[in-house]
Amino acid sequence: MLRRLLALLLCRADQPSSADYLIEALWGGVPPVSARKTLQVYVRRLRQALGDADRIRHGSGGYLLSVDRDEVDARLFEHLLTTARSVRGSDLGRARALLAEALDLWRGEPYADVATTWPVAREAQRLNDVRIAAVEEKASLDLESGDNAQVIVDLEPLATAHPFREDMHRHLMTALYRIGRRAEALELYRRLRDVQVRELGVEPGPELQRLHQAMLRSDPELSRPDSAPVTVGHGEDSAGRRPPQLPAPVPIFVGQGATLAWLDEQLDRPRHGSAPTVIALDGAAGVGKTATVLVWGRTVAHRFPDGQVYVDFRGYAPEAPISAVEAMATVLRGWASPPSRYRRPPRTPPHCCARPRPIGGCCCSTTSAPSDRCGRCSPPVVPP
Repeated sequence: MLRRLLALLLCRADQPSSADYLIEALWGGVPPVSARKTLQVYVRRLRQALGDADRIRHGSGGYLLSVDRDEVDARLFEHLLTTARSVRGSDLGRARALLAEALDLWRGEPYADVATTWPVAREAQRLNDVRIAAVEEKASLDLESGDNAQVIVDLEPLATAHPFREDMHRHLMTALYRIGRRAEALELYRRLRDVQVRELGVEPGPELQRLHQAMLRSDPELSRPDSAPVTVGHGEDSAGRRPPQLPAPVPIFVGQGATLAWLDEQLDRPRHGSAPTVIALDGAAGVGKTATVLVWGRTVAHRFPDGQVYVDFRGYAPEAPISAVEAMATVLRGWASPPSRYRRPPRTPPHCCARPRPIGGCCCSTTSAPSDRCGRCSPPVVPP
């Protein structure tokens, strides 16, 4: 009973709790006749256990337990959380560190063995809600910092237990996608949608739906550089910035030193006139071509200050490979060019695509009229 009384007073630390409130909570609405005297005995014993009679004072408002902020994990946790939120806009690194420190204070469920009274149970639920919100906030900062692996470590154990927390699933889906686990990200969305439709009769929110659709079409915006937040959409870049679109490389990469050295050699070879250097890697599916290019691309990105474009042609994906039209549109979107700035050819390919295609060439002859050419050989997206 002393632990239950201490928990009740801690829930309202530095605030008075009336005797009637404590009696109602301790005995669940069915107090004994001697409840008031028994409460006084419990308070005296609790003072002795704490070793400081002034810890629990009695006044006109009731009993008040005095505590310092650093003595109670729950109080210190909320202080660190408030501080992290206040510095987030000016110091991302410090905000992440403060959130990590706050979350490290947790050791299981709050008031685990004494949450039998309704005030304590309510406070335990509030603290759990605040904790989950803090985990989501830290995941958001981790994504901005490019720490996708930490997002997955933090959120994967929680996602199943919290199927209605869309921010949590959005952050986890993004992290999975960025490290090349797109199938798992899409499966996570499917499970979330199934639960919401089955239990609530509603679809996921518009932001989560947009993220899902962006993943289905391999939107390069989802693989923005590590320092950039996740955004999906179009926009003008009035400052003339260019798109650093390279996705995050795989966390573990070994055994391709010779290939990386060869790529460096190709890049340093003398050019013929103004022609750009074109390098292509060929090999069977799964041998690590994409991973190698992404790792190498980040090491030489500084040599391409005008930007780096990434286009996933979905060569081995379950979905159909993208067309040249879609690829060019993806490139233009990467330069923040809205759809109004370019026109698309008709979706139905012209009749030339039905003609036999010569080896190593396009089905269209170089003398074909522009209206007769398919998207494979003529610019599929043309700025006006």
